[in-house]
Amino acid sequence: MILQNEFYVKGSDAGFVVEFEYEIYRSAKTYGPAENCHPEEGGDVDILQVWLASDTDMTDISGVLSQKVLDDLKDQCEVWAREQQSSGLFNYED
Repeated sequence: MILQNEFYVKGSDAGFVVEFEYEIYRSAKTYGPAENCHPEEGGDVDILQVWLASDTDMTDISGVLSQKVLDDLKDQCEVWAREQQSSGLFNYED
């Protein structure tokens, strides 16, 4: 599923809009009949595009950002997406 949100990186006043693909997270089930058990799955994030929130042209700048900034944005995307999933914004069937 493709999601988009604005995030901030520590030490920067600029907001970054990140468009990313999120694989629905499914926690492990380790109880009950064996056929109903499964390992933890999903929760992966792949950043597709990043642009400055102030950029009305939405120019992708992901190629010029440092790996540290990209890693920070990816971590924020993972946390935000799981929070949205936990709040019921989307479910396993989406």
